[in-house]
Amino acid sequence: MTKGIALALTVFVGAAVALQAPINATLGRATGTFHAAFISFLVGTVALLGVMVIAGGFTPLKGITDVSWVYLTGGLLGM
Repeated sequence: MTKGIALALTVFVGAAVALQAPINATLGRATGTFHAAFISFLVGTVALLGVMVIAGGFTPLKGITDVSWVYLTGGLLGM
């Protein structure tokens, strides 16, 4: 990756992070706080599903049975 591409990606990601709060606030005003959170998580989940499919599918998920249930609570703790 060239320095120019890295710089462009850095600027894009920084702008996206800066836009997240006002986008979520507007969605919250339009739909309600919990509805907005649900929509946001749903859109993120669908996007992540797409990334997983492109990156090689669901085979690595078979390891989910190898960890204690405690380690599956990370999503709840990150809300």
